[in-house]
Amino acid sequence: MIKPLEIQKVKFGDKEFIIAYSNRALFAHLRRIEEQPNNNEIVVNYYYDLCKAGATFEGKDFMYTFNEFYDAIDNYPDALLKFAEAVTRLMPSDDKKK
Repeated sequence: MIKPLEIQKVKFGDKEFIIAYSNRALFAHLRRIEEQPNNNEIVVNYYYDLCKAGATFEGKDFMYTFNEFYDAIDNYPDALLKFAEAVTRLMPSDDKKK
């Protein structure tokens, strides 16, 4: 397995999720948007896929089903924001080049 250039860690209480950029996760996310444009859970599913990719890149088993993952982050009001910030840090930008 090729290692990603960068990973990000997102923590909620005693749980830590590692995310890594994955084209496969992005394409699955885009396909879900086309199939179910009004499903607000799609973004959580994308973060779930990125966490699975992060675990794979780290050589770890990702032991969560989607519902278990959702349960793990459900009580954290800032969960979606933390994941969005971590994904943003993974994306190339002009600021990173400087």
